[in-house]
Amino acid sequence: MVVGETISQGRDYRPSLFTVVIKTLSYQPIAGNSRWYNPLRCVRPLRGNFLLPIGTANAVGLTNPGYRWWCEKVAPSVDFSWQRLVGSVSPEGSTVDQFAEMVSRLSQFRFVALEINPFCPNVTGYSAEKVVEYTKAAKEATPKPLIFKVSAAQDVSAIIPKVEGKIEAISINAVPWKLAFPEERSPLAHLDGGAVSGKPAQKRNWNLLQWIRVISPDIPVIGPDIWEYQDIARLEELGASASSFGAL
Repeated sequence: MVVGETISQGRDYRPSLFTVVIKTLSYQPIAGNSRWYNPLRCVRPLRGNFLLPIGTANAVGLTNPGYRWWCEKVAPSVDFSWQRLVGSVSPEGSTVDQFAEMVSRLSQFRFVALEINPFCPNVTGYSAEKVVEYTKAAKEATPKPLIFKVSAAQDVSAIIPKVEGKIEAISINAVPWKLAFPEERSPLAHLDGGAVSGKPAQKRNWNLLQWIRVISPDIPVIGPDIWEYQDIARLEELGASASSFGAL
């Protein structure tokens, strides 16, 4: 699976090779931190030995123009027949009823599944009880399979068992900078540090994957943070049912 905006809108790679997760949408537009004229304001490459890239830090913050805009301006030009697309939705800024409305509307398109993204590390987030309420509403609003996106910053043991039977798979978000590098200052400190993906996130997220397999062994988990080819094999060994790369 390819998530975020990692295949250059199909210019550099054939989207038909992957299942592509679109940028997360919300009920109302969210300005977030991303600005077209200054992308490095909220996204920074991370480098390791010999300045080789090892991942990214981002504090995009769910920047999006709202789901209605996507339905009216983007969806009509999308050819669902030659690419497998997963819609992604956040409850940020919406009531439970509004979230269900958004899920229902997006279900009219030929997405192969919908992803619920309640734990973006660059927004406020919700209590476990509220997340369960949103997930139940989404399940009632769509016949599509639901992918539930979790974060290493949350206590998944208190959440996942309560949404079993309502979701078909679990995906894993970027790791907050303060968890990945507790002793280091983030290059995005002006935006509360942001979150990291790629190699720096592997230890936290892959441990989380293993823990999810323990508490919910029957739910497929999409392994995150592929950076090298051998990472795919490693994720399979850890119990992942699929793999993903990219997490902006």
